[in-house]
Amino acid sequence: QNLRDVRFLKGVDLGITQTNILNSFRRTNEIGNIDDKIVYIAKLYNEEMHLVVRSDSPVKSIEDLRGKKVNFSDIGSGTQYSTRDIFSKLGIPVEEVNMGQADGFEALKRGEIAATILIAGKPTGSMVKIKQSEGFRFVPVAFSKPLQADYLPAVLTSDEYPGMIDKGQSVETIAVGAVLIAY
Repeated sequence: QNLRDVRFLKGVDLGITQTNILNSFRRTNEIGNIDDKIVYIAKLYNEEMHLVVRSDSPVKSIEDLRGKKVNFSDIGSGTQYSTRDIFSKLGIPVEEVNMGQADGFEALKRGEIAATILIAGKPTGSMVKIKQSEGFRFVPVAFSKPLQADYLPAVLTSDEYPGMIDKGQSVETIAVGAVLIAY
């Protein structure tokens, strides 16, 4: 939506979007040729993929979610868009559900969904609040070839998420760059 707003809304001159979304709009021309309408000003930070399952889940990798119900976060969010893109590029069909992270954690506890996903800069507030002791854990996401054009390798560490990752340990994941754009 930020990309559309910068492109079409009067008075909106700057916006923040994810690099994969910018690249996708360039490839598809969904809102026309943006190369002469939108300029990239600066990369701001990375937004990491946080893939959370129940501690007792048999899910060990993103591939294990095939055919399962997964929360892609709020409708219209960067997380939803990027998560759809990631699962598509990896060829992993899942049943998408959309809810905020607090509701996602509750649905996960009740066993209604297999996983919840948030793509946000680390450490992110909703993920800092959850704990292994409450029955949650992060699942690693490998930086595989289908993702390399639009995503970056990243790591979640025990310093960032002490309640979710044991001291001195880390969890491999992927990230997307957040960029400042202008009309």
